[in-house]
Amino acid sequence: MASTGGFPGSTPFTLALDYGAANEELVDVTMVAGLSLTVTRAVDGTSGTGHNAGAIVRHVSSGRDFSDSRTHENSTQNVHGVSGVGNNVVGTTSTQTLSNKTLDRATGTLNRVDIFNTGVWTTTVIGDSTNPTQQRFTILDNEINLTQMATFDDIGGLKSIKKAGEADGLYRFRVTDSDTTTDRFEVLSGGTLSVYPNASSTRSAIAVRTTESNTEGAFLVSDPDGTNQRFAVQKNGAVITASDLTVTGNATVGGSMTTNGIGQTLFARKTADTSRASTTTATDDPHLTVSISANSTYILEAYLEFSADSSADILVDWGVPASSAGSWTGFGNGLGEVAPATNGYAIRTDSNTISQQRNFGGIGAGNHTTVFIRGIIRTAGTGGAYTMQWAQGASLATATVLYTDSWMRVTRVA
Repeated sequence: MASTGGFPGSTPFTLALDYGAANEELVDVTMVAGLSLTVTRAVDGTSGTGHNAGAIVRHVSSGRDFSDSRTHENSTQNVHGVSGVGNNVVGTTSTQTLSNKTLDRATGTLNRVDIFNTGVWTTTVIGDSTNPTQQRFTILDNEINLTQMATFDDIGGLKSIKKAGEADGLYRFRVTDSDTTTDRFEVLSGGTLSVYPNASSTRSAIAVRTTESNTEGAFLVSDPDGTNQRFAVQKNGAVITASDLTVTGNATVGGSMTTNGIGQTLFARKTADTSRASTTTATDDPHLTVSISANSTYILEAYLEFSADSSADILVDWGVPASSAGSWTGFGNGLGEVAPATNGYAIRTDSNTISQQRNFGGIGAGNHTTVFIRGIIRTAGTGGAYTMQWAQGASLATATVLYTDSWMRVTRVA
């Protein structure tokens, strides 16, 4: 060049050689070193031709300069600062397929989303430390009602919400076989829980496993507010019922079972001999007593093993709650028996009211004999102790003895 005056101070820029002539050629200047220029020839559709010394060289713009911006505006890939081959510009209303995008704490809505875990990636819902009690995940019925159907709360609890008017028999949680239809475990919207182990299952249908030995409940049926238990199995295996227990069919109890309602059995056994002499005032036996409920009916059974002089005998009586009624009878020796008659001892089987005393005959001090007792007692508005009371039938210095393993039993029938 004879001169570079008026040319741009940085490259690239465009020059026209033989400006305005028929053989005009456009070149891109890529480097300037003094008056020597390095160029790319025949750009923007022009042809490379010969040029004579003294040809006019001029800094120009070409059609390319005007079309580049329009091409850029119309392009959807690798423009506007988006780097990487094939990276699309994301349109706000366009239907597009996006890949390899990261949304960092984005807000808004997503429609028809499938989430894929690839490799070791785990999909995670993360709470907000500044709002620690906020629900973590919520499912709504539709975009119109926006009624909650299920939620995960801030401590990981899952709540499934029954809709107004929804039938009780709909699934809320369900486990099936691989056929997707055979139920193995289900929770219904009405609160019913059902378990269906298959024929080859080696596991219990429901198992509560605990190492605690205390009496807290392992299984509980209660009233609606949970304050009064109706049926409970404690962690130590004890079964507690708050009302009657009915078993239809066969039932096997491997240990002890206590019933508080109808069917309840109360038992007392003498654990030591008791001797009484020179007294005809019936008093409580120290062992043969049970506590019975108000407004109830019990069947009485008892077995008394005793010895008494034939002139002293044994007097049997009962201590009962106030206003109780009923009757009893004893199957034992009559009075005045000192030895078996030809056909055995005389037997006494009187019928007595529950508050009436009866004597049964002794056959000599140290000679054991028995009385079998049956009866019925009906309590009124007061419950309390039901106690066998006894003394000598006639006062004698030689003691009457009621022996160990004598017993009484009452069974509630109403």
